[in-house]
Amino acid sequence: MKMCDTIVMLRQLNADDKIRQEAHYREKRLHDEATALGSARREGKAEERSAVAENMRKNGFTEEQIANIKNCYRFIYQSELNLSKALEKIKSEIPDCEERNMILDFIANSQHGILKGPKL
Repeated sequence: MKMCDTIVMLRQLNADDKIRQEAHYREKRLHDEATALGSARREGKAEERSAVAENMRKNGFTEEQIANIKNCYRFIYQSELNLSKALEKIKSEIPDCEERNMILDFIANSQHGILKGPKL
C-alpha cells in the first residue's frame, strides 16, 4: 500500500462519524480502565499500610513510635530527596529516638546501601 492510499483511507475513516465515535469510546474505555487500575492500586497500598500499622500496634508499638517510623519512611522513599539529603532531613526533623536511630544505623552500616524503588 502506498503512502497516498494510506492517507486517503485515514481521511475516509476520519470522515465516518460512526467510526470516529467508536474510536472515541474505545479511548475513553481505555482511559477509564487505567484510572480504575491506578485507583485500585492506591487503595491496596493504603490497606497494606494500615495493616502494617495495625500489626505494629499488636506488637506493642506506641502511636509515637509508629509515627516516627512512618516519617522516616516518608523522607527516604516518598520524597524527591536523594538518600543523603533524606538522612539529613530525618536527623534534623525527627526527634532523637530508638526507632530513628535504628533506621539511621541500619542504613549507615549497610554494605550495599538500600533500594529506593520506583514511585507509584
